[in-house]
Amino acid sequence: MRQIVIKVKNDGREILASEGEILSKVLLRNGYDLPLTCGGKGTCGRCLVEKSGIGILSCSTFLTENMEIFIPYLEENIYVQQGIKETGKFHGDKACFALDIGTTTVTIALLDGEDGVTETVTFKNPQSRFGSDVISRINAVNIEGTEALKRPLIDSISNAINNLVKKYFLKAVREIFVCGNTTMLHIFWGEDCTTLGYHPYTARFLERKEGKSKEIGFPFECKVLSLSGISSFVGSDVAAGLVTAQIPREGKKSIWIDFGTNAEVAVFSSKEYITTSTAAGPCFEGANISCGMPATEGAITSFRLGESGIPEINYIGKKPIGLCGTGLIDVIAELIKHGIIDSTGYLTLEKGFPIINNIVLTQKDIREFQLAKAAIRSGIETLLDNSGTSYEEIDKVYLAGGFSSYISVESAAICGIIPRAFTDRCVSIANAALKGTILCAQGKADERLVVKLSKPVELNEQVKFNDTFIEYIGF
Repeated sequence: MRQIVIKVKNDGREILASEGEILSKVLLRNGYDLPLTCGGKGTCGRCLVEKSGIGILSCSTFLTENMEIFIPYLEENIYVQQGIKETGKFHGDKACFALDIGTTTVTIALLDGEDGVTETVTFKNPQSRFGSDVISRINAVNIEGTEALKRPLIDSISNAINNLVKKYFLKAVREIFVCGNTTMLHIFWGEDCTTLGYHPYTARFLERKEGKSKEIGFPFECKVLSLSGISSFVGSDVAAGLVTAQIPREGKKSIWIDFGTNAEVAVFSSKEYITTSTAAGPCFEGANISCGMPATEGAITSFRLGESGIPEINYIGKKPIGLCGTGLIDVIAELIKHGIIDSTGYLTLEKGFPIINNIVLTQKDIREFQLAKAAIRSGIETLLDNSGTSYEEIDKVYLAGGFSSYISVESAAICGIIPRAFTDRCVSIANAALKGTILCAQGKADERLVVKLSKPVELNEQVKFNDTFIEYIGF
């Protein structure tokens, strides 16, 4: 088979491939972290590369000749507010790590020997190349096998841990405590997750699981423990996160919302936790939005239309190039306020709304957002109905996830993601899953107590969910 040479203008590298190979697979194999939000189906357009000044989809390009390409979108560091105080110092010699494996990002915390946190590190989940949500990952396991998704994850975690070991001159790794959604933990342990992809959505395990690091694939020896999950779609990340929320006072309940590709919602009191997961999709993480991106260099994080109609924006880095989740919520809220988007979600500007620097919000983007926000809001309303809880009985609304530290509660209420009655009760707890895992690692909390009191609710079995989903599609 004829050999093909690909020159990458970004760094001057020349890489070799075989005729007939798919360009995206060759680039991924050689360390270029392309965003394949759609799992390589050719629908998201995020893997675009430039060849002779013309954009081509790398996932749909079969190699037939030598080529020179430029990759316009290589993701930088992800900016996430963990809400955790870092000391920058380590006391002792043997390290303990807490690990939160998210569908989109992975965060590692090095625990200080004196009950603090030395440092946290966040990086993109390398499985993102197989798709942006858990269903895409399950489908990828069906096709590629578990090891194809497990190996890059373990390698990335190993690399991050080794960097921290070198930085703080650690002698050994003692333990790793892990949380994540049920699918992510199945892949982490090398367990078959395909049964989570079809009815009755059966998990191989939900309880705590222990093992040795080298058996998992790490290059060092230590104990590994993953925390207990609640159900097939409400994982140990939720159980860990809930241990960080204050129990409401007698006669009151609180709500816990984690914005993500699979958004989790809980209504809880001192006696029970009613939990669910709703498929919001990845738009809050910048995927499936034409101008969307993660919270990396160039992401617009907030937006306001000034009195003269001139946009007032905040963004990461030197130049805005797209919208991350919080920026998207702000833009849509502002367009609703100014009558540019009507109550049905119709955008009155035929060519889309120009934000800045050729960044345009389209009608399709708004429809994608409507599906996501309706999924979250109807999940909230269904759990309130299921638990017989009124708005007045809610004490606090906990917003979880790094995303929650930057969200405008007012914008979220205008868009209908949360009820307006909740705006003065919202509390951001940032990366609650990681915080809870740290507490469990330190022996200060036990997620199994939350699991024991939990009552999972399957939304597809709830008439209320279907009715309210249609209701909250609009603004």
